[in-house]
Amino acid sequence: MLGGDLRILGGLLPASVSDIQKQITDEQTQVAKNQVNLTDSQKGEIVRLSAQVAGADSLAASISSAKDAVNLGQSGLTQITSLLTQMKSLATRAGTGTLTESDRAALNTTYQSLLAQINSTVKNSKLDSMSMQVKSGLNGNEVIVLTNQNVDAAALGINSSDISTQTSASDVIDTLKAALDSISVSQSSLSSSKLALTTEERANQSMHDVYQTEMDTINQPDQNKLQMHLQQLSSQLSVNYYLISQMNNEAASFLSIAKG
Repeated sequence: MLGGDLRILGGLLPASVSDIQKQITDEQTQVAKNQVNLTDSQKGEIVRLSAQVAGADSLAASISSAKDAVNLGQSGLTQITSLLTQMKSLATRAGTGTLTESDRAALNTTYQSLLAQINSTVKNSKLDSMSMQVKSGLNGNEVIVLTNQNVDAAALGINSSDISTQTSASDVIDTLKAALDSISVSQSSLSSSKLALTTEERANQSMHDVYQTEMDTINQPDQNKLQMHLQQLSSQLSVNYYLISQMNNEAASFLSIAKG
């Protein structure tokens, strides 16, 4: 009977030692690399979360591009406001009855130069080509729309204006006031778009961080838990080695009795 027991132990203990050694090596590697060996289920979750992170990164890039466009447009509107304000000041001066024709001609030359800068500013700040859509929300079913700002000289009604005479100068003042009002409306529109983009940017970054944290939680092992388990495995390995040594001693005694 004892011989049978020894044979059973002789088959079980070495296999147990090998299994424990393998677990120890595996968990030591996880500790060293700070990365767990993922199950199929965990791998599938990592794939899902990676797609979510990639989607958030893509949205972040779109938002950044849209905000750049808005910032450039806002800068252009500020410049146009300055140009229109200067033009209105010139028109007011030219509308007085104390100026000579040569004085008004000089003012009109400056006025025309400022007028030409409005269209170039619209082009340079891409106010006429900033139309875009930024899909937002968790399912991409919300859209932030940027529209072209029609604020060139023609759209403002000042394309062919001049202040070469007292009458023309007086007449254009109201048109310039209306143009400034139009620019103010455009500025409000871009400010609203920028606020919506900033709000979405923060929400998107928050979701990105949630997805990334979930991935890190899955990928990174609980160091304390692993260390405790390694200690348990080491203790079990020591017990198995002890049992093997005892088994060897018992086997030797059994053989000695059997021979006697």
